[in-house]
Amino acid sequence: MFPDHTANQAPIALDKFPDLALPALYRAAIGPRQTDYYLKRFTQFESSGKAGLSWNWAAGALTFNWMLFRKLWLPAVIYLLSAVMLPLLLLGVGRLLWHWQPMTETGALMAVIVVFFVAPAVLGNGLYYRQCRAAIERAIQSSPTLEDACQTLAAQASTGQRLQRIAMVNALVLALGAALAFRLLDFSAPQEHADENAPALAGKAASAAAAVTRLPAPAPVSAPENAASSPAVSGSAVSPPAAVASGVVATVAPEPVAQPASSPAPMGSVASQPDTEPTLTPPPAPAATAGPAVHGDHYVNIGLFADPDNARRAYVKLIKAGLPASREVLVVRQQKVTRVRSGPYASRKQAQAATARIKALQLDAVLAKR
Repeated sequence: MFPDHTANQAPIALDKFPDLALPALYRAAIGPRQTDYYLKRFTQFESSGKAGLSWNWAAGALTFNWMLFRKLWLPAVIYLLSAVMLPLLLLGVGRLLWHWQPMTETGALMAVIVVFFVAPAVLGNGLYYRQCRAAIERAIQSSPTLEDACQTLAAQASTGQRLQRIAMVNALVLALGAALAFRLLDFSAPQEHADENAPALAGKAASAAAAVTRLPAPAPVSAPENAASSPAVSGSAVSPPAAVASGVVATVAPEPVAQPASSPAPMGSVASQPDTEPTLTPPPAPAATAGPAVHGDHYVNIGLFADPDNARRAYVKLIKAGLPASREVLVVRQQKVTRVRSGPYASRKQAQAATARIKALQLDAVLAKR
Protein backbone atom coordinates (compact mmCIF):
# COMPACT_ATOMS: atom_id res chain seq x y z
CA MET A 1 0.00 0.00 0.00
CA PHE A 2 1.22 3.44 -0.87
CA PRO A 3 1.91 5.88 2.00
CA ASP A 4 -0.75 8.46 2.68
CA HIS A 5 0.09 12.17 2.31
CA THR A 6 -1.77 14.56 4.54
CA ALA A 7 -2.37 18.22 3.99
CA ASN A 8 0.23 19.17 6.73
CA GLN A 9 3.14 17.79 4.66
CA ALA A 10 5.20 20.06 2.44
CA PRO A 11 4.09 20.41 -1.17
CA ILE A 12 5.62 17.83 -3.50
CA ALA A 13 6.60 18.95 -6.98
CA LEU A 14 5.83 16.75 -9.91
CA ASP A 15 9.51 16.28 -10.65
CA LYS A 16 10.23 14.87 -7.14
CA PHE A 17 9.22 11.50 -5.65
CA PRO A 18 7.53 10.16 -8.82
CA ASP A 19 6.68 6.87 -7.10
CA LEU A 20 4.51 8.66 -4.53
CA ALA A 21 2.86 11.18 -6.83
CA LEU A 22 0.40 8.87 -8.63
CA PRO A 23 -1.22 7.37 -5.49
CA ALA A 24 -1.67 10.84 -4.05
CA LEU A 25 -3.33 12.01 -7.24
CA TYR A 26 -5.65 8.99 -7.32
CA ARG A 27 -6.63 9.56 -3.68
CA ALA A 28 -7.54 13.15 -4.43
CA ALA A 29 -9.51 12.17 -7.56
CA ILE A 30 -11.44 9.40 -5.79
CA GLY A 31 -12.48 11.44 -2.78
CA PRO A 32 -13.28 10.37 0.77
CA ARG A 33 -15.72 7.58 -0.09
CA GLN A 34 -14.25 4.05 -0.62
CA THR A 35 -10.79 5.47 -1.29
CA ASP A 36 -8.74 2.40 -0.32
CA TYR A 37 -11.00 0.06 -2.33
CA TYR A 38 -10.61 1.99 -5.58
CA LEU A 39 -6.91 2.79 -4.99
CA LYS A 40 -6.16 -0.92 -4.73
CA ARG A 41 -8.00 -1.67 -7.99
CA PHE A 42 -6.42 1.27 -9.82
CA THR A 43 -2.92 0.20 -8.70
CA GLN A 44 -3.56 -3.24 -10.21
CA PHE A 45 -4.71 -1.63 -13.45
CA GLU A 46 -1.55 0.54 -13.53
CA SER A 47 0.65 -2.52 -13.00
CA SER A 48 -0.98 -4.48 -15.83
CA GLY A 49 -1.18 -1.48 -18.11
CA LYS A 50 -4.92 -1.86 -18.81
CA ALA A 51 -8.27 -1.74 -17.03
CA GLY A 52 -9.18 -5.36 -16.35
CA LEU A 53 -12.35 -6.97 -15.06
CA SER A 54 -13.28 -6.79 -11.37
CA TRP A 55 -16.44 -6.92 -9.28
CA ASN A 56 -18.15 -3.84 -7.82
CA TRP A 57 -21.37 -4.44 -5.85
CA ALA A 58 -22.41 -0.78 -5.79
CA ALA A 59 -22.02 -0.49 -9.57
CA GLY A 60 -24.16 -3.61 -10.09
CA ALA A 61 -26.94 -3.11 -7.54
CA LEU A 62 -27.29 0.70 -7.73
CA THR A 63 -25.93 1.31 -11.21
CA PHE A 64 -27.60 4.60 -12.11
CA ASN A 65 -27.11 6.17 -8.68
CA TRP A 66 -23.48 4.97 -8.55
CA MET A 67 -22.78 6.54 -11.94
CA LEU A 68 -24.36 9.81 -10.83
CA PHE A 69 -22.30 9.83 -7.63
CA ARG A 70 -19.03 9.12 -9.49
CA LYS A 71 -19.96 11.70 -12.22
CA LEU A 72 -19.96 9.16 -15.03
CA TRP A 73 -22.43 11.26 -17.03
CA LEU A 74 -22.22 9.63 -20.44
CA PRO A 75 -22.37 6.04 -19.12
CA ALA A 76 -25.34 7.05 -16.93
CA VAL A 77 -27.29 8.40 -19.94
CA ILE A 78 -26.46 5.32 -22.02
CA TYR A 79 -27.48 3.01 -19.18
CA LEU A 80 -30.80 4.80 -18.61
CA LEU A 81 -31.76 4.78 -22.29
CA SER A 82 -30.75 1.13 -22.64
CA ALA A 83 -32.73 0.13 -19.54
CA VAL A 84 -35.87 1.73 -20.98
CA MET A 85 -35.59 1.01 -24.71
CA LEU A 86 -33.96 -2.44 -24.82
CA PRO A 87 -36.78 -4.36 -23.02
CA LEU A 88 -39.43 -2.60 -25.13
CA LEU A 89 -37.56 -3.32 -28.35
CA LEU A 90 -36.91 -6.92 -27.37
CA LEU A 91 -40.56 -7.59 -26.50
CA GLY A 92 -41.80 -5.82 -29.65
CA VAL A 93 -39.55 -7.86 -31.95
CA GLY A 94 -40.32 -11.05 -30.06
CA ARG A 95 -44.09 -10.59 -30.36
CA LEU A 96 -44.21 -9.37 -33.97
CA LEU A 97 -41.53 -11.51 -35.62
CA TRP A 98 -40.99 -14.50 -33.37
CA HIS A 99 -44.45 -14.74 -31.76
CA TRP A 100 -43.10 -15.34 -28.27
CA GLN A 101 -45.23 -17.03 -25.65
CA PRO A 102 -45.64 -15.40 -22.19
CA MET A 103 -43.12 -17.83 -20.69
CA THR A 104 -40.53 -16.91 -23.33
CA GLU A 105 -41.09 -13.19 -22.74
CA THR A 106 -40.61 -13.65 -19.00
CA GLY A 107 -37.35 -15.51 -19.61
CA ALA A 108 -36.11 -12.78 -21.95
CA LEU A 109 -36.90 -10.06 -19.40
CA MET A 110 -35.09 -11.99 -16.67
CA ALA A 111 -32.05 -12.33 -18.94
CA VAL A 112 -32.08 -8.57 -19.60
CA ILE A 113 -32.24 -7.86 -15.85
CA VAL A 114 -29.28 -10.16 -15.21
CA VAL A 115 -27.25 -8.47 -17.96
CA PHE A 116 -28.05 -5.00 -16.61
CA PHE A 117 -26.83 -6.12 -13.16
CA VAL A 118 -23.75 -8.13 -14.12
CA ALA A 119 -22.31 -5.86 -16.84
CA PRO A 120 -22.01 -2.69 -14.68
CA ALA A 121 -20.68 -4.72 -11.73
CA VAL A 122 -17.88 -6.19 -13.88
CA LEU A 123 -17.05 -3.11 -15.96
CA GLY A 124 -17.70 -0.36 -13.38
CA ASN A 125 -14.19 -0.17 -11.90
CA GLY A 126 -12.64 0.06 -15.37
CA LEU A 127 -14.97 2.93 -16.37
CA TYR A 128 -14.20 4.83 -13.17
CA TYR A 129 -10.44 4.19 -13.54
CA ARG A 130 -10.39 5.74 -17.02
CA GLN A 131 -12.32 8.77 -15.81
CA CYS A 132 -9.97 9.34 -12.85
CA ARG A 133 -6.88 8.95 -15.05
CA ALA A 134 -8.25 11.51 -17.55
CA ALA A 135 -9.00 13.93 -14.67
CA ILE A 136 -5.46 13.48 -13.32
CA GLU A 137 -3.94 14.26 -16.70
CA ARG A 138 -5.98 17.46 -16.98
CA ALA A 139 -5.03 18.51 -13.42
CA ILE A 140 -1.32 17.90 -14.03
CA GLN A 141 -1.38 20.00 -17.18
CA SER A 142 -3.02 22.91 -15.39
CA SER A 143 -1.09 22.75 -12.04
CA PRO A 144 2.63 23.50 -11.38
CA THR A 145 2.87 21.36 -8.21
CA LEU A 146 1.45 18.13 -6.86
CA GLU A 147 -0.42 20.01 -4.13
CA ASP A 148 -2.20 22.23 -6.65
CA ALA A 149 -3.13 19.21 -8.76
CA CYS A 150 -4.43 17.36 -5.70
CA GLN A 151 -6.51 20.38 -4.62
CA THR A 152 -8.01 20.63 -8.11
CA LEU A 153 -8.88 16.93 -8.10
CA ALA A 154 -10.28 17.07 -4.55
CA ALA A 155 -12.59 19.93 -5.54
CA GLN A 156 -13.95 17.78 -8.37
CA ALA A 157 -14.22 14.52 -6.36
CA SER A 158 -17.45 13.08 -5.01
CA THR A 159 -18.12 13.82 -1.34
CA GLY A 160 -20.51 12.66 1.35
CA GLN A 161 -22.75 15.69 0.78
CA ARG A 162 -23.25 14.65 -2.82
CA LEU A 163 -24.21 11.17 -1.65
CA GLN A 164 -26.76 12.66 0.76
CA ARG A 165 -28.33 14.75 -1.99
CA ILE A 166 -28.67 11.71 -4.25
CA ALA A 167 -30.25 9.77 -1.38
CA MET A 168 -32.75 12.59 -0.78
CA VAL A 169 -33.70 12.67 -4.48
CA ASN A 170 -34.26 8.90 -4.41
CA ALA A 171 -36.45 9.20 -1.32
CA LEU A 172 -38.46 11.99 -2.96
CA VAL A 173 -39.00 9.92 -6.11
CA LEU A 174 -40.13 6.93 -4.05
CA ALA A 175 -42.52 9.13 -2.04
CA LEU A 176 -44.04 10.60 -5.21
CA GLY A 177 -44.45 7.13 -6.70
CA ALA A 178 -46.14 5.86 -3.53
CA ALA A 179 -48.44 8.90 -3.45
CA LEU A 180 -49.39 8.39 -7.09
CA ALA A 181 -50.11 4.71 -6.52
CA PHE A 182 -52.22 5.52 -3.46
CA ARG A 183 -54.08 8.15 -5.46
CA LEU A 184 -54.91 5.70 -8.21
CA LEU A 185 -56.08 3.12 -5.68
CA ASP A 186 -58.16 5.79 -3.94
CA PHE A 187 -59.91 6.67 -7.21
CA SER A 188 -60.77 3.04 -7.91
CA ALA A 189 -62.01 2.30 -4.37
CA PRO A 190 -65.33 4.28 -4.56
CA GLN A 191 -66.29 2.47 -7.73
CA GLU A 192 -65.67 -0.90 -6.07
CA HIS A 193 -67.73 0.11 -3.03
CA ALA A 194 -70.51 1.33 -5.32
CA ASP A 195 -70.51 -2.02 -7.12
CA GLU A 196 -70.67 -3.86 -3.80
CA ASN A 197 -73.59 -1.74 -2.54
CA ALA A 198 -75.53 -1.96 -5.82
CA PRO A 199 -77.47 -5.14 -4.85
CA ALA A 200 -78.51 -3.62 -1.50
CA LEU A 201 -79.68 -0.38 -3.15
CA ALA A 202 -81.57 -2.35 -5.77
CA GLY A 203 -83.26 -4.37 -3.03
CA LYS A 204 -84.31 -1.18 -1.20
CA ALA A 205 -85.67 0.31 -4.43
CA ALA A 206 -87.65 -2.86 -5.14
CA SER A 207 -89.07 -2.84 -1.60
CA ALA A 208 -90.12 0.81 -1.97
CA ALA A 209 -91.78 0.11 -5.32
CA ALA A 210 -93.62 -2.86 -3.87
CA ALA A 211 -94.83 -0.77 -0.94
CA VAL A 212 -96.20 1.86 -3.32
CA THR A 213 -98.03 -0.68 -5.48
CA ARG A 214 -99.58 -2.51 -2.53
CA LEU A 215 -103.04 -0.98 -2.32
CA PRO A 216 -106.06 -2.31 -0.45
CA ALA A 217 -107.89 -4.98 -2.41
CA PRO A 218 -111.19 -3.73 -3.85
CA ALA A 219 -114.39 -5.30 -2.74
CA PRO A 220 -115.66 -7.94 -5.18
CA VAL A 221 -118.40 -6.68 -7.43
CA SER A 222 -121.19 -9.08 -8.22
CA ALA A 223 -122.34 -9.13 -11.80
CA PRO A 224 -126.05 -8.74 -12.58
CA GLU A 225 -127.97 -11.90 -13.12
CA ASN A 226 -128.99 -10.89 -16.62
CA ALA A 227 -125.49 -9.77 -17.68
CA ALA A 228 -125.06 -12.84 -19.85
CA SER A 229 -128.27 -12.13 -21.81
CA SER A 230 -127.83 -8.36 -22.16
CA PRO A 231 -127.15 -7.31 -25.79
CA ALA A 232 -125.34 -4.11 -24.75
CA VAL A 233 -122.47 -5.84 -22.94
CA SER A 234 -120.02 -8.27 -24.57
CA GLY A 235 -117.24 -9.92 -22.57
CA SER A 236 -117.15 -7.91 -19.33
CA ALA A 237 -113.72 -8.12 -17.65
CA VAL A 238 -113.20 -8.88 -13.96
CA SER A 239 -109.84 -8.66 -12.15
CA PRO A 240 -108.18 -12.08 -11.81
CA PRO A 241 -108.35 -13.66 -8.37
CA ALA A 242 -104.57 -13.71 -8.17
CA ALA A 243 -104.36 -9.95 -8.67
CA VAL A 244 -107.04 -9.33 -6.02
CA ALA A 245 -105.29 -11.62 -3.53
CA SER A 246 -101.91 -9.89 -3.98
CA GLY A 247 -103.41 -6.47 -3.40
CA VAL A 248 -102.47 -5.06 -6.83
CA VAL A 249 -105.28 -3.32 -8.68
CA ALA A 250 -105.34 -4.28 -12.37
CA THR A 251 -107.34 -2.13 -14.73
CA VAL A 252 -108.58 -3.93 -17.85
CA ALA A 253 -109.91 -1.91 -20.72
CA PRO A 254 -113.38 -3.04 -21.83
CA GLU A 255 -113.60 -4.74 -25.20
CA PRO A 256 -115.33 -2.79 -27.96
CA VAL A 257 -119.01 -3.55 -28.32
CA ALA A 258 -120.03 -4.69 -31.76
CA GLN A 259 -122.54 -2.33 -33.39
CA PRO A 260 -125.69 -3.98 -34.75
CA ALA A 261 -126.23 -4.21 -38.51
CA SER A 262 -129.01 -2.51 -40.46
CA SER A 263 -131.55 -4.79 -38.85
CA PRO A 264 -131.55 -4.92 -35.04
CA ALA A 265 -130.51 -8.14 -33.45
CA PRO A 266 -133.23 -10.15 -31.79
CA MET A 267 -133.56 -9.98 -28.02
CA GLY A 268 -131.49 -12.47 -26.09
CA SER A 269 -128.84 -12.85 -28.82
CA VAL A 270 -125.25 -11.71 -28.29
CA ALA A 271 -123.73 -9.30 -30.83
CA SER A 272 -121.26 -11.17 -33.00
CA GLN A 273 -117.72 -9.93 -33.61
CA PRO A 274 -116.57 -9.36 -37.21
CA ASP A 275 -114.75 -12.32 -38.72
CA THR A 276 -111.00 -11.89 -39.01
CA GLU A 277 -108.48 -14.13 -40.69
CA PRO A 278 -106.54 -16.07 -38.05
CA THR A 279 -102.78 -15.61 -37.86
CA LEU A 280 -100.97 -18.93 -37.87
CA THR A 281 -97.69 -19.19 -36.00
CA PRO A 282 -96.09 -22.55 -36.76
CA PRO A 283 -94.12 -24.23 -34.01
CA PRO A 284 -90.33 -23.79 -34.31
CA ALA A 285 -89.63 -27.48 -33.74
CA PRO A 286 -87.11 -29.14 -36.05
CA ALA A 287 -89.77 -31.45 -37.45
CA ALA A 288 -93.38 -30.29 -37.25
CA THR A 289 -96.44 -31.86 -38.87
CA ALA A 290 -99.83 -30.22 -39.13
CA GLY A 291 -103.10 -31.52 -40.48
CA PRO A 292 -105.27 -34.57 -39.88
CA ALA A 293 -103.52 -37.73 -38.81
CA VAL A 294 -103.29 -39.78 -42.02
CA HIS A 295 -101.25 -42.93 -42.51
CA GLY A 296 -99.57 -43.46 -45.84
CA ASP A 297 -96.34 -43.56 -47.81
CA HIS A 298 -96.97 -40.82 -50.36
CA TYR A 299 -95.65 -37.28 -49.94
CA VAL A 300 -95.41 -34.12 -52.00
CA ASN A 301 -92.04 -32.40 -51.69
CA ILE A 302 -92.25 -28.60 -51.75
CA GLY A 303 -88.52 -27.89 -51.61
CA LEU A 304 -85.36 -27.38 -49.52
CA PHE A 305 -85.08 -23.82 -48.18
CA ALA A 306 -81.83 -22.24 -47.02
CA ASP A 307 -83.80 -19.29 -45.61
CA PRO A 308 -86.02 -20.35 -42.67
CA ASP A 309 -88.44 -17.49 -43.40
CA ASN A 310 -89.13 -18.80 -46.91
CA ALA A 311 -89.73 -22.27 -45.47
CA ARG A 312 -92.15 -20.84 -42.94
CA ARG A 313 -94.12 -18.97 -45.66
CA ALA A 314 -94.51 -22.13 -47.74
CA TYR A 315 -95.54 -24.08 -44.64
CA VAL A 316 -98.18 -21.48 -43.72
CA LYS A 317 -99.65 -21.56 -47.26
CA LEU A 318 -100.13 -25.32 -46.99
CA ILE A 319 -101.76 -25.02 -43.57
CA LYS A 320 -104.15 -22.31 -44.77
CA ALA A 321 -105.10 -24.48 -47.73
CA GLY A 322 -106.05 -27.29 -45.35
CA LEU A 323 -103.25 -29.59 -46.48
CA PRO A 324 -101.15 -31.67 -44.11
CA ALA A 325 -97.66 -30.16 -43.95
CA SER A 326 -94.40 -30.72 -42.14
CA ARG A 327 -91.00 -29.03 -41.72
CA GLU A 328 -87.68 -30.67 -40.97
CA VAL A 329 -84.16 -29.24 -40.58
CA LEU A 330 -81.53 -31.16 -42.58
CA VAL A 331 -77.79 -30.72 -43.14
CA VAL A 332 -76.80 -30.76 -46.80
CA ARG A 333 -73.15 -30.15 -47.71
CA GLN A 334 -72.44 -28.77 -44.22
CA GLN A 335 -75.30 -26.26 -44.52
CA LYS A 336 -78.58 -26.30 -42.63
CA VAL A 337 -81.69 -26.32 -44.84
CA THR A 338 -85.39 -26.72 -44.05
CA ARG A 339 -87.38 -29.33 -45.97
CA VAL A 340 -91.08 -28.60 -46.44
CA ARG A 341 -93.45 -31.25 -47.71
CA SER A 342 -97.11 -32.19 -47.65
CA GLY A 343 -98.42 -35.51 -46.53
CA PRO A 344 -98.55 -38.31 -45.82
CA TYR A 345 -101.30 -39.48 -48.19
CA ALA A 346 -102.87 -42.92 -48.15
CA SER A 347 -102.77 -43.36 -51.95
CA ARG A 348 -100.97 -41.98 -54.97
CA LYS A 349 -104.25 -40.62 -56.31
CA GLN A 350 -104.70 -38.45 -53.19
CA ALA A 351 -101.12 -37.25 -53.50
CA GLN A 352 -101.66 -36.28 -57.15
CA ALA A 353 -104.78 -34.32 -56.21
CA ALA A 354 -102.81 -32.52 -53.51
CA THR A 355 -100.06 -31.77 -56.06
CA ALA A 356 -102.52 -29.92 -58.25
CA ARG A 357 -103.76 -27.87 -55.29
CA ILE A 358 -100.20 -27.07 -54.22
CA LYS A 359 -99.23 -25.89 -57.71
CA ALA A 360 -102.28 -23.63 -57.64
CA LEU A 361 -100.73 -22.01 -54.58
CA GLN A 362 -97.68 -21.17 -56.75
CA LEU A 363 -95.46 -23.66 -54.94
CA ASP A 364 -93.27 -26.41 -56.35
CA ALA A 365 -94.69 -29.92 -55.93
CA VAL A 366 -92.94 -33.21 -56.60
CA LEU A 367 -94.42 -36.61 -55.75
CA ALA A 368 -92.30 -38.84 -53.52
CA LYS A 369 -92.58 -41.92 -51.37
CA ARG A 370 -91.35 -42.40 -47.86
